Amino acid sequence: MGIRQLYPHFKKNENDGPVLPGQLFWVPTPQIDFFVVETKRAEVLAHTNVSFSLASYDSKKHYREKTHLPVKLLQIDQYSEALLYKSKKRPCVVLGSASVPMADCDASSSPRQTKQLTSETFLVAPAYSANSAADPTGPFPPDFLERIAKLHYPQFSWIPPLDGQGPGSVLRLDRIMAVSEKFLTHEARCGFKLNSDAFHLLQVQMSNILQLPVESDSIDLFNRVADLVNMEMDEE
Repeated sequence: MGIRQLYPHFKKNENDGPVLPGQLFWVPTPQIDFFVVETKRAEVLAHTNVSFSLASYDSKKHYREKTHLPVKLLQIDQYSEALLYKSKKRPCVVLGSASVPMADCDASSSPRQTKQLTSETFLVAPAYSANSAADPTGPFPPDFLERIAKLHYPQFSWIPPLDGQGPGSVLRLDRIMAVSEKFLTHEARCGFKLNSDAFHLLQVQMSNILQLPVESDSIDLFNRVADLVNMEMDEE
């Protein structure tokens, strides 16, 4: 048994209304690895013509004082760098959001500074495809997926396939990222929302990762669910 059997109605259809925790959206998700785009002016007096090369990050070299002229148009000064990430659109679960009320902003702040504070920022967790028995090669083969479905890892959680086919996906709480509201448009909606029980499990898992205190009732519920979904493994 796993949470797949314990919560057969793991998600529900939802494609309208405000952005809420538990909803799924297609969001560009960058890889953790990146290149530093070493950028400089192609011409001394021109900010629009640049030359660049890609390099692996070097803490002794990057984000330090540069010998070449800064590129003002890109706002790359002596202590900043341009980074290049590979990204892919993945279904992401909204975990929560935060912003500062306009009334709390300093009147002397520039419109740009005020917008940075008042624009709502969302935390989302991306989902990665699991591997099927027919094609078990990859990071989440069937045996590993079974352990994830039995809540063995606080950073991983199983979610059902959006199209109803296949083994589902692995929600990675170790890849949580912040996105602006412009990525969570109506067109980006997956059309689903995790039900309250499934989302509650995620909240407990996130608290465990961050080592935050959790209410005893929530811990008891999580432990009861973990015991239930692991009964079959113990019997084996």
